[in-house]
Amino acid sequence: MFGGMLLFVTKPTVDEIVAAVLPHCASLRVLIFHSKMARAMKNVNDHLPTWNCPELVELRIPGCLKLSDQTLQKLLRQCPQLAALDLRNCKRITDQALRYIGDEATATQNLKSVKLAACAKVTDRGVVRLCKTCLSLETVDLRDCLVSGPTMKAMTSLKKLRCLDIRHCRVANNQQLKHLANACSKQLEELHMEWMEADLNLAVVDFSESCPNLKTVEVNGDCLQTDSIVTLVRNCRSLMSLTFTGASQVEPLAINAIAEYCANTLQVLNIEGCKQGATDATLSTICTRCTKLRTLIVWYCTKLTGNSLDDLHNLTELTTLQIGPLKPHEDGTPATLNEAALLNVARSCPKITELTFQNCGVTDQFLVACSGLRYLSDLYVPESDITDVGISAVVQGPAGKLLKRLVINSCTKITPKGFDTIAASCSMLGAFHAAFCPGLTLPALTALAENCPYLKTVDATDAELFSVAELDNWKKDWPNLVVFKREEWEPDYDVE
Repeated sequence: MFGGMLLFVTKPTVDEIVAAVLPHCASLRVLIFHSKMARAMKNVNDHLPTWNCPELVELRIPGCLKLSDQTLQKLLRQCPQLAALDLRNCKRITDQALRYIGDEATATQNLKSVKLAACAKVTDRGVVRLCKTCLSLETVDLRDCLVSGPTMKAMTSLKKLRCLDIRHCRVANNQQLKHLANACSKQLEELHMEWMEADLNLAVVDFSESCPNLKTVEVNGDCLQTDSIVTLVRNCRSLMSLTFTGASQVEPLAINAIAEYCANTLQVLNIEGCKQGATDATLSTICTRCTKLRTLIVWYCTKLTGNSLDDLHNLTELTTLQIGPLKPHEDGTPATLNEAALLNVARSCPKITELTFQNCGVTDQFLVACSGLRYLSDLYVPESDITDVGISAVVQGPAGKLLKRLVINSCTKITPKGFDTIAASCSMLGAFHAAFCPGLTLPALTALAENCPYLKTVDATDAELFSVAELDNWKKDWPNLVVFKREEWEPDYDVE
């Protein structure tokens, strides 16, 4: 019945859809559940065990809270070709399922990727057994798992390991990490480490010295030092993506070293919270030398001023930019970005898909310039002095046709007319955040619900023109749209 290779299950009636579709999908090779839909499945332990899927090579079911060890075992018996298994945030999965994969499953010889992030019941016992038998593993994601030294030792047998995520793991022994780095010295290309008991700086140095072919590195924590970052970029000169957030002690020397050693390869740079090293001068050096950058994130780099983006026009390949808040003026007043530099961003970076300016003094004139950005899908301009003029210009231009996420929290000058224009122009909108916006009305919400078929979430926190009771009554007509007047947040493990 289904000849395709990929099935997305994204409807609210997910149990009915799965029950009706899976019996006809014996030849399916890839099955991906969106995490929110996986969480909504109540009868997964009835559907999956009866499914005959001999050709399945990839199963992603992140966030499925009902999935049991027994169901997974029954499914795996029928998947001799399974190569990728994504069980992130599947809270009921335990070591029993991993031991089964390691001991009996026919998929053992083909398994190349296992993602177990936030599987709280997974421990060293299960992962060690997995590593001893699944020797073809190339990707292992153990973020937030209760694993430690024994797992690090067991992973030294994975001679094909290319991607490793051990964020928040209970690793206290740097010598074990060094042995692991030596074991995967030739092939490791992607590494994620964060908040471990072991010395993070020493671990960064050891991996950089043993694994010079690293292309993606994420190391987060306020303990990071300048020397470890300098050593990393000096040894790994093929870096394409570098993230170190919260590194408040890292100095300008490290940022300049990134520009010196990674200028020809770097495409993603995220230094959120780098309060010492990210200055106007170092950012200028990055913009001038790392001209292949596609993503630049400098949130909460509090030494940046209104002139920090003066050289951004060199980044013609840029697709994502996140910046703010800026260093206040000496008299304590908020700083704003240079208007000419802002206009340069809109004119010189035509491939932009995501723009985030947190409290940076964004103006109507800038939004007018952004209206010509044909690929813009995410626009975050909270706490701005923009008015109906600016927001109408950007949503009615080419940018508005693809806009999927719009955040205008605390933009108090936008009136009901501006919200009506948003509703009439942004047919692709999926998430809309207008917290603390006094101009948001219930008729505007109705227009959004009617004109934006993909809209799932609206943040109406502290809306003044209607009460919680009125909103609750309004929701009866739009039960599938999540609208809230309070802060509500839940982490997701979505499909990349």
